[in-house]
Amino acid sequence: MLCDEHGIGGDGECCGNNDAQLGRISVFYHGASGGKYVPRAVLFDFEPGAIGAVRASPLGSSSVKAAS
Repeated sequence: MLCDEHGIGGDGECCGNNDAQLGRISVFYHGASGGKYVPRAVLFDFEPGAIGAVRASPLGSSSVKAAS
């Protein structure tokens, strides 16, 4: 959800077309080399429903590698 709100694609690159999206980007993301952004924090919720929702999302393949 945060990626969509700030116009950050799954590869970490800015894909938004609105300057306001980047206005507060530093609250949630750190600017990395190559113009990419990485999250400042990673939050975990191991409830099965939450893990299933992440896996089903567009970022699921890169967000949840292995969870048991």
